[in-house]
Amino acid sequence: MGKLCCGNYSQIHPPTTKFWGYHLILDVHGCDPEKSQDQEYLTAWVKDLVKTIEMIPYGEPQVLHFGKDDPKLAGWTALQLIETSNIVAHFCDDTGDLYLDVFSCKWYDKQDVVNHVKQWFAPKCITTQVFVKRDATPTFFTKLFSGCPFFFWFKQAFTAFR
Repeated sequence: MGKLCCGNYSQIHPPTTKFWGYHLILDVHGCDPEKSQDQEYLTAWVKDLVKTIEMIPYGEPQVLHFGKDDPKLAGWTALQLIETSNIVAHFCDDTGDLYLDVFSCKWYDKQDVVNHVKQWFAPKCITTQVFVKRDATPTFFTKLFSGCPFFFWFKQAFTAFR
């Protein structure tokens, strides 16, 4: 099995305040190429990942090969919609690298994802980044003015010019 290196993995526990979501990004180097280039294996992996982090899949995963015209860009992409957002994985045939994003509004154990990748792909190195999205509770201002057409226009205009 590979080892966790190149990064500081910090466990995020279920918060006591409301957050919009949890976004884990893995930069995984040196996966077993026989496994990372096998469509059936990748499909089974993403299905098992969904179970491991206790999510609910929305439909079947899409696992497709892209970039056949350029060996440097060629690789598999796996997309699994989940009831609380998505899991997206990109595998590079040339390097055996995996770029994985797991985003969910529902809390999940980030270390379970890291361990799952290590178990299924035996990578040489995994770098992790974790983002916790801000509180999704509407503010007093948005509650007060949310029904006002002017507020809707102002919000759209302000967002466009940020």
